Amino acid sequence: MLDLTEQLGDINVSKATIKNIEGIFQYGFDQAAESASVLFNRSMTIDQIKIHIKYGEDFMTQVESDFETCYFASVIKTMNDMNFNILFLISEAEGVGLYHSLIGEKTASGVVTSEMIAAIGELNNILGSSFINSMANHTKTIIHTTPPYNTFDMLGAVMQCIVLQEEFLNKEFFCADATIREKEHEGFLVRLIIMSNKDEFVEIAGNL
Repeated sequence: MLDLTEQLGDINVSKATIKNIEGIFQYGFDQAAESASVLFNRSMTIDQIKIHIKYGEDFMTQVESDFETCYFASVIKTMNDMNFNILFLISEAEGVGLYHSLIGEKTASGVVTSEMIAAIGELNNILGSSFINSMANHTKTIIHTTPPYNTFDMLGAVMQCIVLQEEFLNKEFFCADATIREKEHEGFLVRLIIMSNKDEFVEIAGNL
């Protein structure tokens, strides 16, 4: 069971609020892992969950070493009273391999195509919907989302589209970073990152 007592010890919130935050993320990531198991036809499990409270610029510095690595990425934004940025990342090699397993054959070259981006994006969108639906059930709210944005690009470019914007610049935000990994093998994994304005999220969790 997720325990955030140590990770969130520096912020002034009640133990009840911390428990609510734990429930939101644990339940949401569990549902995403279950959906991944069905979609990928593999037994998937949560490998680790890291919770950070960062400023946008500090977070960019933290992931800077991976900026030039290319990923299949999907970004979904929630709206209304609960504003989250939900990012899914699958590495190039794993995404191409997953696409080949989906269509039942290998493509003529290793070049990433628009068809690959669309197919991997659709899988990521379903996983995102699983997390959003579980969050809506847990918080007893209706959550609306923007249309998903699917791409294949370097991590630096992807993160700039999310982090370097008004809602995160010069502001603290929650970042829940989970790795969902195949149980039987070391290789295949999908990374799920949830970002939200810290003060807004603490208020929501405190009112549950």
